[in-house]
Amino acid sequence: MVFLLWFSTASANIYSSIMWCESGDNPLAVNWKDAEGRDDKRPSIGLYQFYWKTWLKYAKIYSVIPFGVTLNTWRQVEPYLYNPVYNAAVAHGMIADGLTPFHWKICYEKYS
Repeated sequence: MVFLLWFSTASANIYSSIMWCESGDNPLAVNWKDAEGRDDKRPSIGLYQFYWKTWLKYAKIYSVIPFGVTLNTWRQVEPYLYNPVYNAAVAHGMIADGLTPFHWKICYEKYS
């Protein structure tokens, strides 16, 4: 099940600002530089530039993963990272919960 969050115009600015800063509004954006410091050498992907394990953790918390779908590996998660609906659903939950300064620190500092 995918859920949509409704927010005011003022709060919408942070969503679009973070998205623009992270990917330039490109759902196919890939940041291989992020992969350099990771054991599995996987990049950040999508509108909000998620590492697959981070996206999976929060997708479970926010119940974004479709019913009956099991995701455990990079290859299983990868299509959801490129999908703007799933990528944004997790990001919007994290932003609404105040996680912006921690997950998107550099882009948040540019916005604030």
